Amino acid sequence: VVTIAQPLMRELADYTQSAVMLGAADGMRMVVLEVCQGDSTFHLKLDPGARVPHGTTALGRADLAARPQDVFDQHLLTLEQDCEPSLWPKVRNGIVRARQDYENYGFCFSMGDWNPDVFAVGVPMVSADRSRILAFNCSGRLSVMTREKLIHDFGPKLVALRNTVFERT
Repeated sequence: VVTIAQPLMRELADYTQSAVMLGAADGMRMVVLEVCQGDSTFHLKLDPGARVPHGTTALGRADLAARPQDVFDQHLLTLEQDCEPSLWPKVRNGIVRARQDYENYGFCFSMGDWNPDVFAVGVPMVSADRSRILAFNCSGRLSVMTREKLIHDFGPKLVALRNTVFERT
């Protein structure tokens, strides 16, 4: 998958002037499998092997959005136990909203939730037998990643990238 996805991710990263990532769930975190940076002045400083949160990143939210309801509910319980109680309502609302956004748009968002200077869009890729979920995201600085641009341009392009990778695997 990484071999097929990498040139497409590079193209999208250059187009969006952002970081495009591919990740997979590893427990209650996401492990980054590949990163393509599209702007030499903006780096998230994440390399393959880095682990990021499920609940606040577009990568993690995309993974959660594709989970069956019973698995999703179980993940929420586990995430709540690992979260600082005062932060949980905001984290939970972001996760639930991301699942709704995935149903409405085909992708979900993290609008400064993980890093206040970064807006991102994420999309899951579910294997044909539904046994494995990978996720793609596109993360960039606020000045580039407006919600409007994510909805009408970058999000649909990320979905197209996911669909192309899925068709080629």
